[in-house]
Amino acid sequence: IERGCHDHLANQCAFSPCGNFAASSSSDYSVRVWRIPEMKLAAVLNLHTDDVEGISFHPNKPLIATCSRDKSIHVYELDGTLVHAFTGHEADVISVEWKGDTDELVSSSDDGTIKTWSLTTKQMVECIDLGGIETDTIAISKSGKIYAGNDLGQIITINGHQKSYVEGHNAGIKRLVYDSIQQRLVSLSY
Repeated sequence: IERGCHDHLANQCAFSPCGNFAASSSSDYSVRVWRIPEMKLAAVLNLHTDDVEGISFHPNKPLIATCSRDKSIHVYELDGTLVHAFTGHEADVISVEWKGDTDELVSSSDDGTIKTWSLTTKQMVECIDLGGIETDTIAISKSGKIYAGNDLGQIITINGHQKSYVEGHNAGIKRLVYDSIQQRLVSLSY
């Protein structure tokens, strides 16, 4: 129907909860925000200095979170205005998600950690160590349960301070998607 393009690989696409926008992250170091359905470019978010891997729209505010191989997480308004940049991971940040309807973000990184960040305090809230195993993807249920996929093909369920592991694939997990209506988790692997 319509097409939007980047100058390099497109890494992830997401739709805003209102359905009026889509966003795409790219190895051209940018995120592009598109008006739906005409795919008219609404903003270019280009303050990262390396491949932008993950994107996540806030569930009820006009904000978008991005993460990059430059080891940072950015939060922008939909017009491209930077709200805040979080740093603290020691390797590429591959996935970012909003934690329910809160102003907290959860990120996963190749440094083998999952970190929670508060947009309100502009600080890291929690760091979960996954033993140094690269973790490319996270998904979060409405109750706050975190699902993480690592390079060993394991799916880790994190519920508070409890962790459980399931052997999901024979290779690293690239993406997890959680369907809160059907309460199903979909995993994609290398």
